[in-house]
Amino acid sequence: MIIKDKNSETITISLDEYNELKSLKEHCSELETQVKWLMEQLKINNKKTYGSKSEQSEYIYEQLSLLHNEAELYSDVEAKEEVKVASHTRKERSYS
Repeated sequence: MIIKDKNSETITISLDEYNELKSLKEHCSELETQVKWLMEQLKINNKKTYGSKSEQSEYIYEQLSLLHNEAELYSDVEAKEEVKVASHTRKERSYS
């Protein structure tokens, strides 16, 4: 197989070497695509976690909802009985 180099020089390699070089270039291209995608995912995750509105994001609320079940919290409040306190009258203060 004859290949022209960037410097316009002709290089001769075997067909096996050419096929191997071609497959390695394809594999490298696939890996570069995966790295770009993973870097984007990392940027998105960092922005959600540490961004200027991170305290208001759904991500934080989702984590908090794992700690507390709102239905249980509201049902406990409604289930409590009212406690009545005996009324009393206040004595007048004497200023001497």
